[in-house]
Amino acid sequence: MKNLKCFKNRDAPCSAEMESLPNNLRLIDWPHFPFKALPLDFDPKKLVKLNMPGSSCMLQLGGTFKSCRYLKYINLESCSCLQVVPSLSEFPQLQELNLKDCTSLTGVDDSVGHHKNLVVLSLAGCHNLTVLPGAIAWKNAREINLYHCSKLKTFPDILEEMESVTCLELFKTAITDCLHQFHISLDLNI
Repeated sequence: MKNLKCFKNRDAPCSAEMESLPNNLRLIDWPHFPFKALPLDFDPKKLVKLNMPGSSCMLQLGGTFKSCRYLKYINLESCSCLQVVPSLSEFPQLQELNLKDCTSLTGVDDSVGHHKNLVVLSLAGCHNLTVLPGAIAWKNAREINLYHCSKLKTFPDILEEMESVTCLELFKTAITDCLHQFHISLDLNI
């Protein structure tokens, strides 16, 4: 299936380890992916969308998951065993990264902080997350959701003004001071 561009699996059973996937895929839509990682030889250079929520066995994306210059969307929500998010520096077009409820995730690679095209970042419910990139340059970011990252104590230094942010959720985090970075004045008169 060398010409296959779109792969969708909605609860079709897989009894053996996956040995390969076509490298020409543009879309992988496979909720509840039953394996620990994508095949090691998978080199998805043309991939645009990776949608694999609820993949509770997944520990990592895969050894050669890189050079995805067209990748815009990653959804690994509720991948409760996901421990490692690889460097995302090879994904220059990435606009949305959803790692919500990845409860084993403790840190995010520094490369995430330098994605100028990132629009939506959700780490909500990653209650073991303790480290974000030291600095961020998310000029186009609209939504940053860190809700219930209860062990997260610091917000990264902001390198560029983030004029597009419309939603910043820090509820139930251990972050004590970051508002001065956003130049936000709060009117507490009710």
